[in-house]
Amino acid sequence: MFFDSFHSFFLLFRVYRASGIMNLQYYRQKRRNRQNILQILSTIVHPPARSIWVKPSSQTFWEEVVPQLSDTEFKNIYRMNRSVFMKLLEEVRPDLTHKDTSFRKAIPAAKKLAVALNVLASCGEYREIASKYGIGRSTVGYCLKLFIDSCYKLLDKYLHFPTKEQFNKIAEEFEVFWSYPEAIGAIDGCHINIKAPVDQQTAYFNYKSRHSMILLAICDANSVFYYINVGRPGRC
Repeated sequence: MFFDSFHSFFLLFRVYRASGIMNLQYYRQKRRNRQNILQILSTIVHPPARSIWVKPSSQTFWEEVVPQLSDTEFKNIYRMNRSVFMKLLEEVRPDLTHKDTSFRKAIPAAKKLAVALNVLASCGEYREIASKYGIGRSTVGYCLKLFIDSCYKLLDKYLHFPTKEQFNKIAEEFEVFWSYPEAIGAIDGCHINIKAPVDQQTAYFNYKSRHSMILLAICDANSVFYYINVGRPGRC
């Protein structure tokens, strides 16, 4: 009889002890949650002061070096002379222009165009170009995307397939300028190196043993492009 009562008391003691530990853990967790909430609220109400909004960067190249470049040096960097650069700028300016905000001034459209052309002309790393123009690496990619999207809108304005009459004129010009009869275009292509999609590695692996995308273009006797095709996998 004593054994049964003692055993029952021991079981009851373990239950109360476990219950007490659980309650203690519950109240401790509740107190920690309350402290975390108070800390978050204090951060919202009294946010820590920023030391800087934007990390200072050098604007020397764009503001001081580029204006002093000779016509040859300018063309070597951007693959076009200043007059063509300004004409292209007027075409893409609406898509490259953004308003200033209370936090910072927007990057000028001319600078965005220069960054995009520098990327396309040099195939340099975003890190190097970002350092040269005093902007972030992600901003380099953003400028390039804005420029390409803007150029895509202009394709129908400047790039269209010739008519039969225009083909006859092109053939005449090839014979007159280049002594090449019955030609209606000069065609060439190149492989643009890319990082291939994970699930299509084989499709983009070309004969040069690297992954690429194919660019094909045709121009007339005056070296004016009238057909461009880009995007086919390098294995084609």
